[in-house]
Amino acid sequence: MRIVCPQCHSSELRVFNHNLVCNRCLLEFNPKCPNCNEGELLTRDDEHWECSFCSWEADTEDFNLPAPETMQYINRSRSRSGSRESGGGSFWGGSSEFDRLKHYGGNQQGGEEITVMKLQIFPWRSVVPIVCLMVGLGTGHLLTRSYTVESALKQARAECERQLYGNADFSQWHLNMCSSFLRRLAEMELAWRRLEIENSRNYCEFEKDYMQWSCEWDQKLKEDLKTPSEFEGGSMAMMDAALRQYGLLCGQLEELETKWESRIR
Repeated sequence: MRIVCPQCHSSELRVFNHNLVCNRCLLEFNPKCPNCNEGELLTRDDEHWECSFCSWEADTEDFNLPAPETMQYINRSRSRSGSRESGGGSFWGGSSEFDRLKHYGGNQQGGEEITVMKLQIFPWRSVVPIVCLMVGLGTGHLLTRSYTVESALKQARAECERQLYGNADFSQWHLNMCSSFLRRLAEMELAWRRLEIENSRNYCEFEKDYMQWSCEWDQKLKEDLKTPSEFEGGSMAMMDAALRQYGLLCGQLEELETKWESRIR
């Protein structure tokens, strides 16, 4: 399957932040579904893609992308609408680290100076605590003092659940997106509450047991991701996978409260 950038028509593409990124113009986009030519291909793990309209599936290897390696971009602003000129990772996924290099094209006297940025991609899960801290600070600034970051995230989850289970006008695409947001809100709340525990004064007293508990839950989440959905191949598969993960995260949040938050001081 040949996919090209819709802006500059380059085939030099990379997977980044659950999107494809053009190596030339830095446009981030979701590829068009070749099956129905209506929906976009969406992914939750950067490996398996599913059409938002007809549920057609494809793997990343089907895109015939260049071999994964450190990308080099010409220094220009990103083309995706809503992104900042300074680049960087998106809100929901990944982080990036830029090293600026300079070289001259042509001869030494009249060569044009070009600035190149080297992009190194990291797993988005490694920066969840930092993202949550930023969101928490921004939310805390906008809300009244009676609200905490934790309560704001809980309210967002409750509203998302209300829309997911109570909005009869939602299409399957909306249900898929809403369930995905619900899972991510739970991940943010878990990361925020874990920060409070890990920065408590007596954390060293139970650190070993706490880390073992964390590893066990991480393993449960990873094993669940490998479990095939009962709706595999259908339009509900994405929602089913997200809600299974959300159920596990809710269980971890409840256990976090009863087992660990009661011990901090």
